[in-house]
Amino acid sequence: MGFTIEGHILTAYTEEPGVTAVTVPDGVRTIGWGAFREQTALTAVTLPPCVGTIGRSAFKGCTSLTAVRIPGTVVEVGPSAFDGCTRLAALRLGDGVEIIGKCAFDGCTSLTTVTIPESVWQIGVGAFAHCTRLRSVTLPERVWEMGQFVFSGCTRLTTLRLPAWRVGPYPTPALYASLSIEDQIDMYRLFSHRLQENAIFPETRLRILCGLLASGYREASFLAAVRRSRPHLLAYAIRSDDVPALRAILRDAPLSDRDLETLIVRAAEQDAKACYIVLVGEKKKRGLLVDGERRL
Repeated sequence: MGFTIEGHILTAYTEEPGVTAVTVPDGVRTIGWGAFREQTALTAVTLPPCVGTIGRSAFKGCTSLTAVRIPGTVVEVGPSAFDGCTRLAALRLGDGVEIIGKCAFDGCTSLTTVTIPESVWQIGVGAFAHCTRLRSVTLPERVWEMGQFVFSGCTRLTTLRLPAWRVGPYPTPALYASLSIEDQIDMYRLFSHRLQENAIFPETRLRILCGLLASGYREASFLAAVRRSRPHLLAYAIRSDDVPALRAILRDAPLSDRDLETLIVRAAEQDAKACYIVLVGEKKKRGLLVDGERRL
């Protein structure tokens, strides 16, 4: 195989014609900076049970890589280690991994499941950003340090379970009553600071936005995101019968009379009783004629 090894460090791999799967030789303890970078023919890589570190950009741009076996001896997955591995569909990190570096799996657009071992305590900025097929993630109890935008651009992520010491199971509509404003801001930053530019609004993002609104968060760029995504938020608030969020939306992004009428009908049709009462109350407050009210 075309390996270049210096001491215990694999510094480079040279692509060989027809070779798509490789096993790194025993004795290698570090996969060096960019060792396999942009080796687009590789589909599978097996690391020996002595590797402790996967270096920066080690497998970056390996667009055909579908499987990588990471042994329990690996302690650190470096920054951008698997950045842009667009065919990597499933990931199981070894039980010894403690650090997942910045943008380590950024742009792994085929990744649907991630198993993060209990040994992990640090996850870097944007570690799983733009993993557009990722749906569910459970973070271990030991995670103590987490950068911003870890899941930014994960437009299909609907379930994220955080360590119990932080906020417990997340997201659930009722959880916001027990969340501190600091925790909710952390969640907002964790996913994305540019929510208004996303065309898709999965349940997770809507819950974050509604929860922050209901808690009184009023940072300027956040409110701009709220106003741009108001139709999605209103639909979510009514469907979830989330009265605090609905009142916050009414306060921060006032509705036209016509919009108010439409939402009253929608709430009645969806049997969102609490939201229906709030909307009818808003209509009365404006002095509008209320016809055909539903009896609750």
